[in-house]
Amino acid sequence: MVQRSLDDVADTWKKFSAFGAIAYFVYALLPYAYLGMRSASDLSSDWPGRAQALAVSLMFAVVFYGLRNRTPIYWKVIPTLIGIYGLSSILGGAWTFYYRSQPWILVVAFGGPVVLGAFVFFIVWWRKQKSYFAR
Repeated sequence: MVQRSLDDVADTWKKFSAFGAIAYFVYALLPYAYLGMRSASDLSSDWPGRAQALAVSLMFAVVFYGLRNRTPIYWKVIPTLIGIYGLSSILGGAWTFYYRSQPWILVVAFGGPVVLGAFVFFIVWWRKQKSYFAR
């Protein structure tokens, strides 16, 4: 098994976060009718989704900036942002199921532990990466 250096892993995270920032920003700017999601006449419900997409775009931009500049404060900020993103994914999925009168508790019961487990694994790994930000 090939060991990847910390710089290679950071480079992958930089690419992922830059792509995420751009993708969510474009998603927030494009009319939903072009994406085939809703009719163009339903503009009142578009703004919360656009605001959320812009917030996620900003989050990914902060992660990219923090990894690029290696400022020590970002060693603490990035896991918080990743946790907020995971929590919003689970709550957003649960809200969609609840809104459609479907069994939303299943999303929380099964998706929540998966996201929580992935986040705990990420935190354990992330704690070992402090040396990257100390340079």
